[in-house]
Amino acid sequence: MTKSRGRAVTRVGGAIGEGAGMCRPNLVIDGVRQMNDATFPVNSLVWVNQVRAVEVYARPTSVPAEYQTMTGCGAIVVWTGTAH
Repeated sequence: MTKSRGRAVTRVGGAIGEGAGMCRPNLVIDGVRQMNDATFPVNSLVWVNQVRAVEVYARPTSVPAEYQTMTGCGAIVVWTGTAH
């Protein structure tokens, strides 16, 4: 457990949780939802030199409608230079 802005932040198997709750954010690459598995590394989907932008939505209420799911988690949206 580490401190971030005075709050306890826990990282376990790719899931990030603040305080008592824990949730694995949804992963979206170039508008396409990806497999949400802690054992599947994101760097096998996108090379770091391809990343143009990353959007992080920490709370489910801040996730844009097109990236929301029934998990009730936030989302990480990655945009690459390969999308047209």
